[in-house]
Amino acid sequence: QELDAGNPTKPNIALTFDAGAGAGPALKLLDILRQKKVHSTFFMTGQFARQNVPLVKEIVAEGHELANHTFDHQDLTTLSDAAAASEITRGEDTISAIAGVSPKPLFRFPYGARNPHLQNLVAGLGYRSIYWTVDSLDWEDQATVQSITSRVLGGSKNGAIVLMHVGATYTTTALPNIIDTLRARGFTLVTAAEVAQ
Repeated sequence: QELDAGNPTKPNIALTFDAGAGAGPALKLLDILRQKKVHSTFFMTGQFARQNVPLVKEIVAEGHELANHTFDHQDLTTLSDAAAASEITRGEDTISAIAGVSPKPLFRFPYGARNPHLQNLVAGLGYRSIYWTVDSLDWEDQATVQSITSRVLGGSKNGAIVLMHVGATYTTTALPNIIDTLRARGFTLVTAAEVAQ
C-alpha cells in the first residue's frame, strides 16, 4: 500500500530528501539536521551512493533513515518489468554495500512516475512506495528560499510527507526556519517510517 501521507491523527511531519543528482550542499544540510536534532529519510540512488561514499556513511552515522530511489533514477514506467526490477535491486545492493544498512523497505519512484502495475512490482520486491503530501519544488530553476518555505509551511498538516532534494540550491537556507516554524506550530519531525505509524 503506497503511502502519500502518514497518520492524520498524530502531529508528525516527515521531511524527506531525494538524493539522485548533485550532492552540493549535502554537508550543510546534515549540519542543520544535526543542530536541530531532526532525523530524516534520504531516498538515494545507487549511483549517488557510489559517488558520495563518505557522505552516505555520515548520513547513516547521524541516525538518518536510508531508502531506495533506484540505481540511476530512470523513469520506471518506460522500462520492462525485468529492467525496472533490476533498477530497484541494483540500487538496493549498491546502497547496502556502501552504507552497511539496507534501504528496505522504503522506496520512492524517480519523478514520482508510477502506475498500479509498478506498485505491485515494487511490493513484490519487498518495498513500500513512499510518495509525498507536499512537494517543495526546490529543484526548479525559479525556486527561492521564500517559495520553498511557503510551499512546505502551506501544505503542512498531521502526517505530511515533505519532498525536498539534497542537491537543491536554496533548501539548506530555507530549512532552519521551516523546522523552527513547524515545531512552533506543534509538529514533531520524524522519519518516513515513523510517520506511517
